Amino acid sequence: EAVRAMIVQGYKPITAWSQYESNLVVIVKMHEKCGYSEFNEDVLQDYSRKAESRYKKGEISYSHYRFIAGAAERFSEYAKCGIWRKRKSGIKPELSEYYENISNELIAHFSKIRSWSKSTVEAYTGFIRNHFAWIEANGYYNLKDVDGKAVREYMLELLSKGNCCVLASRRGWLKQTYAYMYQAEMIPKLI
Repeated sequence: EAVRAMIVQGYKPITAWSQYESNLVVIVKMHEKCGYSEFNEDVLQDYSRKAESRYKKGEISYSHYRFIAGAAERFSEYAKCGIWRKRKSGIKPELSEYYENISNELIAHFSKIRSWSKSTVEAYTGFIRNHFAWIEANGYYNLKDVDGKAVREYMLELLSKGNCCVLASRRGWLKQTYAYMYQAEMIPKLI
């Protein structure tokens, strides 16, 4: 029923069935296992906590964890009001004020010196915000603490997502970004 509601809200059927259905099946089974035939917020919170625990243990990537948590939030909304909110493309991950300011500076710098198209600026914006969200989620609250190991782990996570062409451009953006941050004395050494 929830998957059909997603399609009504504008999701492509293949996206609704292939990406979300597996999460929804787990949520329904958790309800059944706990003896609930109706929606229960505690079961959904437990589902999200388990995903967070798996992420912290390194069993799933940060992006996979955020996908699960986001799906759980939207499922909760659906259960309460009958509407499956469509995930907005280009959703900004939450960043601390520190990383928010740095990402805004980087976006302004690169879009100006590179004369990027609007779509390239949007792609870089999503990329750098996701990078800083990952950095922060992994305990690097200041750029001075970020080392080569952290950047390599981030690249490995990108690699696990598959597309080699996208990875090559992201790697280039990462190198340009860290080179600029070093020149601007935002980081103490070049990674």
